[in-house]
Amino acid sequence: MAMTVLVLLTYYKTAHNQLCKPSFINGLIRSWGKAETMENITKIECTHFKYLVSVVIAQLCTSRQNLISHPQFIQLASLLSEFLSHADYREIRKWEDENGYSWKKFRPYLQVAYFPYHAKRSVQARGSDPLYGNLQMMCIETGIFSLQLLMSVEKERKMMAEQGLLDYILCLPSVLPKNSSAQKRAKDLVAMLGKEMHLQPPS
Repeated sequence: MAMTVLVLLTYYKTAHNQLCKPSFINGLIRSWGKAETMENITKIECTHFKYLVSVVIAQLCTSRQNLISHPQFIQLASLLSEFLSHADYREIRKWEDENGYSWKKFRPYLQVAYFPYHAKRSVQARGSDPLYGNLQMMCIETGIFSLQLLMSVEKERKMMAEQGLLDYILCLPSVLPKNSSAQKRAKDLVAMLGKEMHLQPPS
């Protein structure tokens, strides 16, 4: 429950300066390892916890990257890479549905996924740092993973359309680096939406 609250806090940019303190980031890293050694949680519960931690990392690192230290770049990118290589958004979503989770905000995840677009239009203090660049791509892909999870449920696809955000998802592959794993994931997301919502190209 505490990690869910932290995810909700990351929706508000005003909270990011506090959340990006080294002690908090190190706490996130430690919590990841502790989840793996706890005996009273199931495998899917551990995966869901890591998902929530990944969302928090992605939100913070694409918002206040100048506050994150170099050693933490490597650690955070490693955690996100591990999560993305093993997690299945369908399994996580199935568990969330069984446990009463409901998400109604989509913009924060779109903002993470669209970070390359926004980065081109602002001065990024660490934009040319290769360590940060790797972390940035992991964060972007995590944002897209979240959108896959959210859009796998009909009611949330409808909410996304009602909020006028559907076009942002459909255009997402075009703003991502070509042939990157993030772009591939975004294309899979668009294909899933096209199938589930019976979308047709404009005539």
